[in-house]
Amino acid sequence: MAEKKYIYLQPTPIRIWHWLNALGIVTLCVTGAQIRFPENVNIFGTYKAAIELHNTAGIVVAISFFLWAFYYLVVARTMAKLYIPNKGSSWSRWLSSPAFC
Repeated sequence: MAEKKYIYLQPTPIRIWHWLNALGIVTLCVTGAQIRFPENVNIFGTYKAAIELHNTAGIVVAISFFLWAFYYLVVARTMAKLYIPNKGSSWSRWLSSPAFC
């Protein structure tokens, strides 16, 4: 049987950033529910532990955003290619792209 060859569409730092963000946002949602409804949701033990975990997850998500920006601006140097239209882009393509959604 032939060995499977994986093709990664995103580089490893971006995949790590994505999963770090996903874990952080889920943590923010769950701890936020415990903070908002402490009598109904009790996953992380005490109320104070939920607040500390919530604050830590928020800081991790904020730092990960800056790491993402640093990667695209400094390391990959592709921020302009991804988010700023170039001369080859045309208004007709921009206006027709929602038809594919």
